[in-house]
Amino acid sequence: QRLLALLRDSGYAWSPDREDDRLVIFSERLDTLEWLRGQLAEDLSLLADGSQDSHIAVLDGSVPDTDQTALVERFGRRGDPLRILLCSDVASEGLNLHHFCHRLVHFDLPWSLMVFQQRNGRIDRYGQTRKPLISYLLTETTVERVRGDLRILEVLQQKDERANRDLGDPSAFMHLCDPDAEAERV
Repeated sequence: QRLLALLRDSGYAWSPDREDDRLVIFSERLDTLEWLRGQLAEDLSLLADGSQDSHIAVLDGSVPDTDQTALVERFGRRGDPLRILLCSDVASEGLNLHHFCHRLVHFDLPWSLMVFQQRNGRIDRYGQTRKPLISYLLTETTVERVRGDLRILEVLQQKDERANRDLGDPSAFMHLCDPDAEAERV
């Protein structure tokens, strides 16, 4: 609901009708990506059947390398109907998703600032012609047991924004250069 509210917000100004304004959404869970594909297709009346005419596609580790390359090429090709790329962290390194895309949503949050930086770097790249719009979806709860974990994620999100703004390098906060070691420390 919060994602739909963001996408429909006139201040966010995203529309699947514009071929030069695409959207990347990251999630750590494959089931979440598949659920998002179905829900967004239904809620936004978009095609998500896996064909070349699809408006929504999932890019995760189960997709063969050649198909991953083809998806990335489609996402950056003018005239292609693909508007939303739902990604697992397999897409967080080395892919250029900034052609026609300056919007990225962290549907769920990783436990590592380096992963934030890697994800953000897919659209915040040399050659980007627009200011990247990076959004974070956070859940709210009154259950104290869960609230502690959410607070950690809020702090990570704030640190990611600060690192991006001040340094451009999240490793400066923990002096670790390994996402797994960073997540373990957190």
